[in-house]
Amino acid sequence: MSRGALEREGFEIERRQPSLLAGGILITGEVDRVTEFEHGMPPAHQAWDGNGWRHDPAVIDDQALVINVRGRGLVIITGCGHAGVVNIIRHAMRLTSVSEGGRPS
Repeated sequence: MSRGALEREGFEIERRQPSLLAGGILITGEVDRVTEFEHGMPPAHQAWDGNGWRHDPAVIDDQALVINVRGRGLVIITGCGHAGVVNIIRHAMRLTSVSEGGRPS
């Protein structure tokens, strides 16, 4: 499957903003990097910058599904998780205003 074919079918690739689906399912979009210990991709990860291949630690194509299960808290299903699981969890908590234990913060 190519990016062009997906876009022609109405799919948006690398969505950076969060979006809310039916049933209260949230898609995170790009995840903020806020931890000091999750540094992104190792030096072997390269991205083309128009002039050559360069180290790209901040792969921005993170996506995670977030569901607030009443009385239980957030259920988070990560995609690639380039930002790191702690960053993803903190981002989901900020987007939903749900703290530990499923209560609004």
